Amino acid sequence: MADANESGVVRRGSPLISRLADSIVPLLPSRVANLLQTRLVDWDNYYRGAEGQLGEQWNEIIWPAIKDFDFSTTLELSPGAGRNTERLSQLASRLIVVDYNQDPLNRTRARLGTRQGNCEISYHKNNGSDLPMVPDESVTAVYCWDAAVHFDKHVAVSYIGEFARALEPGGSGFLHHSTLGDRAHKDIKRNPDGRSNVSKELVAEACKANGLTVTVQQAVPWKWSMDPRLSRETVDCVTVFRKDA
Repeated sequence: MADANESGVVRRGSPLISRLADSIVPLLPSRVANLLQTRLVDWDNYYRGAEGQLGEQWNEIIWPAIKDFDFSTTLELSPGAGRNTERLSQLASRLIVVDYNQDPLNRTRARLGTRQGNCEISYHKNNGSDLPMVPDESVTAVYCWDAAVHFDKHVAVSYIGEFARALEPGGSGFLHHSTLGDRAHKDIKRNPDGRSNVSKELVAEACKANGLTVTVQQAVPWKWSMDPRLSRETVDCVTVFRKDA
């Protein structure tokens, strides 16, 4: 059984479980609350809609921002059901796919296996904020679309530090994130489209602190909401960054 929340995202489980989770969220540290809430989402419903939206998103926003990347060894964080992974596999020789939930990894592996054409794909489960499976200076590109918009700011900052460590000198990254900042409620389902407390300023500062140069920060009005009433309220950001050689 599933029920729709204020952001238009469907929650998994019985109403009792949802109410219990809602009562616990205010008591938890924001990072823990964030991870709990994303685990409770029924992603089947979202993935079905998102598949048909990626073409427009890729052409309008994503590809213009990443077309100059060296994709030789690409790290993708939070693959969903593999719709982005499939496109990245056409660009990369090696693709490292990471998520803290096993379900997206299983979905993506079932869709693509461990090789697509000339691209080798590996799958890794992490703890939700680090990348211990990725050696220092071993990837040429980092990619995360339509996932970090839900990350708590502490999670986002931790990942940016990991991106800086994992990128080769001269490597580039692409991160799609929230801009709500301090306006966000800890309970992300109360925020438009489930957006988190990350801001473009926070991301820029975290990049600078970790030796990454921000090359672009572009506003993304989110017109693809499951609830069109909310899309007018949601403006995300994509941040493109580079690790200087």
